[in-house]
Amino acid sequence: MTGSSGDTFTTTVGTNGATSLVTVDTAGAAGHLTITADGTVDINSAGVLTLDSGAAINIEPASGSAILLDGTISVDAGVVTGATSITSTAFVGDITGDVTGNADTVTVTDSTANTNFPVVFHNESNGLLDDTGALRYNPSTGELLVPKLTVAGTTTTADTVTMQAANAVVFEGATADAHETTLSIVDPTGDHTQYLINQGGYIPVLAAVTTTAITSTPAELNILDGVTSTATELNYNDTGSAVGTVVASKTVTVDANKDVASFRNITLTGELDAATGDFSGDVDVDGTLEADAITVNGATLNSVIADEATALAIALG
Repeated sequence: MTGSSGDTFTTTVGTNGATSLVTVDTAGAAGHLTITADGTVDINSAGVLTLDSGAAINIEPASGSAILLDGTISVDAGVVTGATSITSTAFVGDITGDVTGNADTVTVTDSTANTNFPVVFHNESNGLLDDTGALRYNPSTGELLVPKLTVAGTTTTADTVTMQAANAVVFEGATADAHETTLSIVDPTGDHTQYLINQGGYIPVLAAVTTTAITSTPAELNILDGVTSTATELNYNDTGSAVGTVVASKTVTVDANKDVASFRNITLTGELDAATGDFSGDVDVDGTLEADAITVNGATLNSVIADEATALAIALG
């Protein structure tokens, strides 16, 4: 059947009733084959039904559903069910609506690729999105990159944590207000290890920046526990020439020979016990001076007194 010059529709019936319907448009326009019926159009095939198209294959019911029977695929109101498998080398276009099926319809393959794969997330409106690779995971390194992380519950870390916090770690506290505690560090110039001790309590803080380590042990520092002395009373100087020398407002410290120099006045309310005594100035005794022997100008005071008493007795005759 010829509609116009160069445009033909040919029906060919071959062996065993094999029939072909062919449209030809020599002008190069798209030749259409349209089947229109007021009722139902049935295509019944005892073998495989092949739809071979150079473009998309559209099943577009005006209403209701598009159904492929015999337990292969059923599409009803946008829901795909009953499929034992869906195999394709490529999917072109969009799938809208809900898709359900058996667990073996999607194959998940383990990957150890050293690639930063974007993490896809759901937008709660039946859409899948990513954020251009800002949230990603690398199967080879096991690294999950998160631009910003907010944890609503408890976080448990089973291995070493390396924090590259150029600024600080901020603790909000139980009350969300304008007051926080900031934990920061001085930029390290070497590797250091600091420990939290195996004890409960509060961490002490220093009032000034320093690189000096406190070498006193806790037991040594605890000696001050209960001391009621003032800072002036504890102003102890044990360096240089002050050792063995009395210095104003300082604790007296003997030298290596247990000597102390430069005392000014000493007031005793009790006894002065000494193995020897050497006085370079006057000795003023307001009371009784008791001594086993007192040497005056190289002579024992007892002998001097005895000699003077003898001389006095002779003089008195």
